[in-house]
Amino acid sequence: MNKARVQVDQHGRLLFPSKIRKEYNIKSGDVFIMRVIDDEIRIVSLDKVIKKAQDLFKKHVPIKENVVDDFLECRKQEAALEEKKFYGGRQNNG
Repeated sequence: MNKARVQVDQHGRLLFPSKIRKEYNIKSGDVFIMRVIDDEIRIVSLDKVIKKAQDLFKKHVPIKENVVDDFLECRKQEAALEEKKFYGGRQNNG
């Protein structure tokens, strides 16, 4: 099933037809992202959006890299540069 007629209720809610819920394993409490693209409303599960972002990230970052440690080290260096710029080489006693 790739299309279904649905109606917005008085509270602004849409109901996923049962056929679609079963086909895509949609359960109560599942979270979705709603986007407007080219004047169309698209609804995508949050899990799918996260999986797509993770796959994209893995595609561009070697598996062996520890990006968290790299990020923290970079922030540490940036903070040191900012401190040096702010204090102009003077000792920070605070």
